[in-house]
Amino acid sequence: RRGEIVVFHPPRSPPCTVVGGRGGDLVLRVVALPGEVIRSVGDTVLVDGRPLRNRAWYDPRFGQVGSTPVRATKLAPGQYFVMADNRSDACDSRLLGPISKSSVVGEGIAVVARSGHLFFEAL
Repeated sequence: RRGEIVVFHPPRSPPCTVVGGRGGDLVLRVVALPGEVIRSVGDTVLVDGRPLRNRAWYDPRFGQVGSTPVRATKLAPGQYFVMADNRSDACDSRLLGPISKSSVVGEGIAVVARSGHLFFEAL
């Protein structure tokens, strides 16, 4: 579902650098679902032509889009568009492309660090 945090296998040779990672799985938020069209205009993400309502899902310092725009993408059946909550120069579907349902290995269940402070919060 939109808003869920998923754990997935990235492509073998991602076209971007994964911060703090050396291979392994990625953890990102689902923002668009199969059959939807996602794109950005200015600093707004649009899903099927409507602004994505997700103010709590991104770091407002970097905005809803950050420095990498969302190219118009129609998601095929079984595809999801995922984005990082820190949208500034993130390695997410804007660079990786949509992810397939088969690459998803689980969902996030807790946040362990936020704004430099450790804590646990059920998602």
